[in-house]
Amino acid sequence: MKKIRLIIIAVIVLFWAALTYYGMFTSVEITQAQKGPYYLVYKEHKGDYAKVGPVMDEVYYDLRNNKNIFSAKGFGLYYDNPEEVAKENLRSVVGCIVPLAKIDGIEGDYKIAEFPSSKAVVSTFPYRGTLSFIMAVIKVYPKLQEHLQTIETLKEKEEFAIMEIYDMENNIIEFVAATDVQDSVFKAIINQK
Repeated sequence: MKKIRLIIIAVIVLFWAALTYYGMFTSVEITQAQKGPYYLVYKEHKGDYAKVGPVMDEVYYDLRNNKNIFSAKGFGLYYDNPEEVAKENLRSVVGCIVPLAKIDGIEGDYKIAEFPSSKAVVSTFPYRGTLSFIMAVIKVYPKLQEHLQTIETLKEKEEFAIMEIYDMENNIIEFVAATDVQDSVFKAIINQK
């Protein structure tokens, strides 16, 4: 009986340690900052946001292996609220952030857009593995949406496109909700042909 109790305690401690490591108890801070410009090389994705990983990997590995372009920053721009839109209709664009000087030579292979310098509501979350993405979504999005609704010029707005930047050099996920270019830039990117 004592052995079983020790095993149960060890499992609980390991579970608690894993949750702590992947960010479950990380406090979420929301700030406002000037962000961008970012040069986005991407593919469109329609469907479950949980399935964008392979699309992002495809862009990353093609840029690295075939174009000799290394990017330590991936991104996902998620346009629809998954609580209000069916999974199969969720719209996003995913890919890599690359320096402007590297854009030449990849036009035509991918869609390219500029996320201009803009005022943004921002939050960062530690990246320590795949579970960090889940923890970040659970913890950051409610706080971000709450904060966006406190900005006087945005109070009437019901939806916000939020870009997640996956900074692998610094091991963080950065959430960026531009507050002064939402409609024009994000709708242009998401509807670009």
